[in-house]
Amino acid sequence: MAWQLRIHMIDVGHGDSTLITAVDTASKASRSLLIDAGDVDDTNYSPAERPAQRTESSDRVHRYVSSALKNAGGIPLDHIVVTNYDPERYRGMLGLLRADNLHRLTITMGAVAAEEVAQGANKAEQLAGAAAGARAVSLGAYDLPGGPPGAAAAATTIAGYARQAVANYPGPMTEQAFGVWVAESQLAPAAVNAPVSIPPWWAAEIAEAAAFKAWFEMDDIGYPNGSPPPDVLGRIRATVQERTNQLLRRYMPFGARFDTGGLYARTHVIDIGPEGNLDGNRAALVEDAAAGNIIPTSLGTTAGPGRALTRPPALGSEILWNSGPRAMKAPAGAPQVFVMAEGRRLWQRSGGSIGLPPWQQGQPADVSRTEQESIALLVRFGDYLHLDSGDLPSRGAELIATAVTQPAPGPVAEEPFPPGRITSIKCGHHGDNACTSAALLQIAGPSVALISCGALNPLRRPYPSQEAIDRLLAEKSVENVYLTNYRITSPKTPPEYKFVVSGSNGRAVNGSPVHGDVVLVIDESSPSALGAYYRDADNKVRLGDFTLV
Repeated sequence: MAWQLRIHMIDVGHGDSTLITAVDTASKASRSLLIDAGDVDDTNYSPAERPAQRTESSDRVHRYVSSALKNAGGIPLDHIVVTNYDPERYRGMLGLLRADNLHRLTITMGAVAAEEVAQGANKAEQLAGAAAGARAVSLGAYDLPGGPPGAAAAATTIAGYARQAVANYPGPMTEQAFGVWVAESQLAPAAVNAPVSIPPWWAAEIAEAAAFKAWFEMDDIGYPNGSPPPDVLGRIRATVQERTNQLLRRYMPFGARFDTGGLYARTHVIDIGPEGNLDGNRAALVEDAAAGNIIPTSLGTTAGPGRALTRPPALGSEILWNSGPRAMKAPAGAPQVFVMAEGRRLWQRSGGSIGLPPWQQGQPADVSRTEQESIALLVRFGDYLHLDSGDLPSRGAELIATAVTQPAPGPVAEEPFPPGRITSIKCGHHGDNACTSAALLQIAGPSVALISCGALNPLRRPYPSQEAIDRLLAEKSVENVYLTNYRITSPKTPPEYKFVVSGSNGRAVNGSPVHGDVVLVIDESSPSALGAYYRDADNKVRLGDFTLV
């Protein structure tokens, strides 16, 4: 086997997002995990520089993830991790999940509209039947595991009734409006799932538009009397589905106005949940989005197949392979990801854990309580270890690093991985002064540090902090620091020989920011260059060859 691990730090401005992919180039076995997705807004700009058209960071993350997974061999996204409920981490993920839920709805509505328009013998029947079928879908007429039997068939029944009745209806409404009325008045709620959680007027408008688009396409292709052949019907279906998605996206909250292509439909979601934190409402939003909800509304939660949701993950557990619906033991030599912290509890060796120590006078200003709840992760690939401590303050990351790098005292218990040097770290909270201490750097001894940093915003603290820059500069083990962007004015700007800024520092090129994504590439090879690393093209950092144990 020949495994390759890639750790992608995605530039989402003032936020965090990391994609991890592990692929065996020989057997094609793979796993992938997305950690956070930034905030709603891509804040690579300062307020004065920001263009009128904002950029959705969740859309930016989706496009990056989609491309990276395709380049990795067309692998799926297995897991999503929401490390904590700070907006710059979890809100972009809400956008991803809601946009994906919308895709599922529009695919189903568009397909039913196309199927039913083909059954009509004339324009009136085609419009009424297609609109009735599409509106029935939004009222819950689609099949789900464990749902009402024959729910999808109810859409076909309603569409047939609308086709038969439209010729005898003398009312002033259009044929497609009549079809919507038939679905709303005749569909038995007990026979279908709960209605989709969007306002009724919105669902009705989209059903009418889908019906008209389906009729127009079929007529334009040359089948005014219906019954197109399968290949033509397939073209009509694809066109109507795309148009339905475009129309529905207009009403989505900012951050979810894009099409995911269904990439996240079966992705396993991991977060800390409402237990022991102050963000129960935000936890509920993540739960609803994972279950299939499209927008938060008093109309309830959309009935959907849902995604597997794990909250919270167990300390010390391996989640890249051994979690979610596809859980299995990691193949020999494969990269793994371990949970090092969640809900203010920190992993320790010999199956132990310790609470996050309280803040003490004299320490740097603390991170928020929400950020203290953060999940922290350790990536292991043979001798290579990478620590992503989320937003944990230094006093938590130091205890994790100590447990990772040093053996447990007393009798040796079975451990998930042996002690070892941490080769690379992702500086907590964008390089906040409270998260990258000199002690942490000394304990971990990393060769490479990564910092996700974005906008020069007068309402936010500048990241990375000058104190963190000074510590990284002083620590001899740190050979390079890679930053997505660097937007602060400080007494000591990062020297080029050690600090590498991958992006455009917020400068717009043709109206768009140049993003500074950074990719760590770790190959399975001989141990001859253990611990060495070198720069590759396109901001990739290739960390030599590591012994597999």
